Amino acid sequence: MTITAGGTLNDLREIRSQLDRLPRFRVAQTLAEVAASWRMVYEVYLKSGLIHPNPYLVHTTPHHVSANTAVLQSTRHGEVEATLTAVVDGPLGLPMDSVYQRELDELRLQGRRITEYGLFAHVRQITDAEPPILNESSCPGSASSFARVHASVINLMRLAFYFALSSNSTDFIVGVHPRHARFYNRSFGFEQYGPLRTCPTVNHRPVVLLHANLQQCLHRSPLPHALDYCINHPVSAETFADRCDFNPREMAASPTRISNYLREKQDQNVMASLNAG
Repeated sequence: MTITAGGTLNDLREIRSQLDRLPRFRVAQTLAEVAASWRMVYEVYLKSGLIHPNPYLVHTTPHHVSANTAVLQSTRHGEVEATLTAVVDGPLGLPMDSVYQRELDELRLQGRRITEYGLFAHVRQITDAEPPILNESSCPGSASSFARVHASVINLMRLAFYFALSSNSTDFIVGVHPRHARFYNRSFGFEQYGPLRTCPTVNHRPVVLLHANLQQCLHRSPLPHALDYCINHPVSAETFADRCDFNPREMAASPTRISNYLREKQDQNVMASLNAG
């Protein structure tokens, strides 16, 4: 739409209507906002059969509850539409250590600083009868769904990319279902790093580890289109300054479904270890 000085009131209303429909990409700042994101993850993963139901309606891992984490959101009309979580390697390691520790340790021994992207979910994966698949741009009857999910992934990855840079990361990883690997390769320059395995946190579904070395990716010509978009739409480090940092005192003073969920998961793991022994 062309905006002119002589625009009518209806024109202005249409502009406002269009702007209101645009998602807002942001960083979760409170535990409540984080819980809303991980509730979305829970609903998507549950529908996909990746997890079993739990009374806390949350899905995450202990590695994500860290000061090294940024929970990223796309919101529309105040509700979470999509989410992605980025976590920088630290004392707890990374979620993908549960499957690919040997490969990640190889990177660590080279002095690489790694950021992992994960816990992606989009509301269309819940509401659509046929959830859009990232590497299929022509899903029958779901072209608009694919476009919305595709755009959300790219913009959330843009935030995650600059969060990683603000933390001095040199390498990025993501564990995905093999059918999604082509999307991340063509869009961002990720390459497979390790053999196909299964992941215990998602009911032992197949997973492949994808890896991107920042310097190597930036020297590709032409740049992968989504990486090129990220480079040309920078995000300042200040964007992440007020993110939820999972302060232990705050977590202890205000018990949330997140801490209760993790406590129960820890108890289950202890019991499993005892039974195995």
